[in-house]
Amino acid sequence: MREGLIATGDAFMADPARVEATRAQFPTMLAVEMEGAAIAQACYLYQCPFVVIRALSDIPGSGDNHLSFDEFLEVAADHSSRMVDQMLKQLSHG
Repeated sequence: MREGLIATGDAFMADPARVEATRAQFPTMLAVEMEGAAIAQACYLYQCPFVVIRALSDIPGSGDNHLSFDEFLEVAADHSSRMVDQMLKQLSHG
């Protein structure tokens, strides 16, 4: 599990030139997703705190997407539950 910058946009990152341009603009970016911006905008407008939690199942263009959906689902569920558990523990202490 990692914590860091996730960019959000309205296009798939299948084009290597788009990936490189985005990396140049956001060099510390760990990932790109397409849904979080809408949630962020709504929360901003209503002054509601939020967090985006993502499970990344593939790396576009890497050719190393070896887990099946069912295998990944089990791994993602385990990681997500452990992360939320840790977040709740931190929130309760502080």
